[in-house]
Amino acid sequence: MSEVDAPRGAHPFVVAHRGASADRPEHTLAAYELALQEGADGVECDVRLTSDGHLVCVHDRRVDRTSNGTGLVSDMTLAELRRFDWGAWHSSSRSDGTLGDTGLLTLDDLLG
Repeated sequence: MSEVDAPRGAHPFVVAHRGASADRPEHTLAAYELALQEGADGVECDVRLTSDGHLVCVHDRRVDRTSNGTGLVSDMTLAELRRFDWGAWHSSSRSDGTLGDTGLLTLDDLLG
């Protein structure tokens, strides 16, 4: 095993996979914003294509685990996917809206 040279005091480049997904629903604007506030150098998102050609930030092929919907992302339109609740499944979910935006995030919105 070899040692990698790094400047003294340098920290590793931290990329938050799915945002701050331990504290906010994954792949939501709230999760990405919190990750950056907490010191992440960048965020990483998984992208899926909807049936009507939109790129959305969703990790799984199916929506079942991270929303109140069921089925494949690729079988649904953006409008259909936006009807689902993408935040209530997470342990941090609150009805007072203090978590920030936990709705479905498109790649355009993330990069915009």
